[in-house]
Amino acid sequence: MCNTAIKEAPAGGEYGAGQYLREEQLARSLGVSRTPVREALRRLEAEGWVETRPNYGVRVKAWTLQDAKEIFEARVLIEPFLAGRAALKIGAADLERLAVLADAMLAITRSPSTPQSSEDWFVANGEFHAIITAAADNARLDRSLRSMKETPLIK
Repeated sequence: MCNTAIKEAPAGGEYGAGQYLREEQLARSLGVSRTPVREALRRLEAEGWVETRPNYGVRVKAWTLQDAKEIFEARVLIEPFLAGRAALKIGAADLERLAVLADAMLAITRSPSTPQSSEDWFVANGEFHAIITAAADNARLDRSLRSMKETPLIK
């Protein structure tokens, strides 16, 4: 809970790149003690969302063009592997759902773009990819891929 709440704040623009996060302030705003906040900040640092500067504290990581390049390079390696595994394991119900989602995304692209149609496409696309990665049955790669997709590369 604490990890997600703190991660969503920078992703949502509540904390800007380079802004320091104070344990006590976060704990107070989340209504928890400093211990879960401290643990959440450790996890977020391991995931690359924040960085610890000795004698200064923890601050929101500023994403760079190099970060974006590395993430897309990793995705190019992971996603085809997961798709290949999924192709060998996926069930009929999931294949049917993928077809429905693909048709829905195609229909959206053939209509005039609106904020709602863009959101609908991203939701359908997210579900489409989630079905494939779940069918691949590799929890660690799935978790890594989700973490990469959550990275706020575009502001």
